[in-house]
Amino acid sequence: FISPEGLRVDGRRAGEVRRIRCRMGALRADGSAYLEQGSTKVLVRVSGPREVARRAKASHDAALLTCEFTALPFAGGQHRPQGRGDRNAAEIALCVRQVFEKIVQV
Repeated sequence: FISPEGLRVDGRRAGEVRRIRCRMGALRADGSAYLEQGSTKVLVRVSGPREVARRAKASHDAALLTCEFTALPFAGGQHRPQGRGDRNAAEIALCVRQVFEKIVQV
């Protein structure tokens, strides 16, 4: 929505992008990053490599990539707590894992 003055609801002009902030090393982990654009905030943590917890999942010629996705209760305007069996979170984690399986060098 653009006002008669040519401004968006958040005060930006039509062609103006939101400010982007990025910081590496945001958490104590093997790798982490913080990204902010407008009211969207993303915090990422990378850990590993580690030994496989269950030997049945182990492979001698490939690494196992695990991805977890958690959203805060107010994220996306839903205002509800995310449970352990949240199908939406599991689907997002699967999509992220499939992307990174192709680019992580192991």
